[in-house]
Amino acid sequence: MKKTIILVILLLAIVTGCGDNNKKCNTNALKFKEEYEKYNKVLKIDIKDDNPMVKMNKNNIIKKIDSSNGILFFGDPKNSDSRTLVKELLKTAKDYDCEIIYYYDIDDLKDNNVYEELKTKLGEYSLKNNIVIFYKKGDITKYQEYVKDIKELDKNLVEGFDSISGGMCEVAKQC
Repeated sequence: MKKTIILVILLLAIVTGCGDNNKKCNTNALKFKEEYEKYNKVLKIDIKDDNPMVKMNKNNIIKKIDSSNGILFFGDPKNSDSRTLVKELLKTAKDYDCEIIYYYDIDDLKDNNVYEELKTKLGEYSLKNNIVIFYKKGDITKYQEYVKDIKELDKNLVEGFDSISGGMCEVAKQC
């Protein structure tokens, strides 16, 4: 009888703890979902609650690119091209079990030292919204801007994922 009571208490603690943890751990994903879905009158997109999107701290952008493998999406939730690009990015990320994709609105970064450093790091590529940057230990392995041809866009996104260690994104659950 004591074992049964202890087992029930333990199970309740695990179930209760998991429920609270999911609420805490999905704040990045839920914030992104809310940010993008509130403009569904522009172009309707459905974003899952457990999406991999994490807003990048502007002061960590260069450090993150230099020290890890990953993906950085620059977009504006009000812009149809950004919305289409993120929709396709999330679809492709699901196939790669990507746990984290960083995002930032480039308009919030202008007139800042980080903006200039990032422009230098990108070299010949344009620094603007509606782009995805795939990076690997300091190198930009793939730069993808929005293109209207969805098949071409999807093909290029797959190439981007493949360019970072066979598609391995930064490994760190949001929980």
